Amino acid sequence: MKHTIATLLLLATLGVGPTSAAPEFVLRYVNAIPRVEISGDYRHSHYSVWRAASPGGASTQVTQGDVLCVGPCFADDYSAIGGHTYWYRFDVSPPEGAPVSYGPYEVTISRDLARPLSATVIPNPGRGPTQVVLFLSGNPGASVHTDAAVFDLQGRRVSTVHRGPLASGLNRIAWNGRADDGGELRAGLYLLRAVTVDGRQSVTRLVRMR
Repeated sequence: MKHTIATLLLLATLGVGPTSAAPEFVLRYVNAIPRVEISGDYRHSHYSVWRAASPGGASTQVTQGDVLCVGPCFADDYSAIGGHTYWYRFDVSPPEGAPVSYGPYEVTISRDLARPLSATVIPNPGRGPTQVVLFLSGNPGASVHTDAAVFDLQGRRVSTVHRGPLASGLNRIAWNGRADDGGELRAGLYLLRAVTVDGRQSVTRLVRMR
C-alpha cells in the first residue's frame, strides 16, 4: 500500500534478521524534507539507511556512512522527489548481538509536502544581515541555475540574494539585508522569490523591521 500523508505509521511487512518483531515505520516532513524513521530505542547502536527505486532493486545509501544512534534511527532524505515511490531499509548493528535489517518499507513521497524548492529566512521578522536557507531537491552533487531575490509588494525587484548555480540539498546564504543600490530596505513586508531554470519556484513572506 502506498501512503502520502504527512506522518505515517505502518508495520513492516518484512523483518530480516534475528528479531521477530519489526518496528513501526514513520515518515514525516521537516522543512519540506522527508524524514524516515523506525520506532524504538536503538541507543548506542550504529545504523545506515538505504533506499531503492523498485522492489528488489539496487539500493543507494541515504545516510552518510554508519550513524551512531542516540534514540530512534532516522534519516533526512534530501534527494527524495515528490510523487516518487521508494523502498527504505534500515541496517542496525546493536552494541551486542548480530546486525539486523528492517524493511523494505514502501512509501510514496508527497508532492505537496516534499517541495522541490523551498526558502527559509532566519530570522524573520528581522533587520540587518540575515541568513537565507534554500533547499533544492535532487541527486547529491547536482546543481541548477537559481535566482533568489527580494521583491516589494508592487512586484519590483529590490535586492538580489543569489544568482547562479545552486547545489542540491541545503544551501545557507548570507544576505546583507540591503537593497541592490546599497541602501537600507524600509521596514515592511516583502516577498522572497526563488526560481530555477527548470521551472521550480518558491515564494516566502519576508518582514523587515526598523
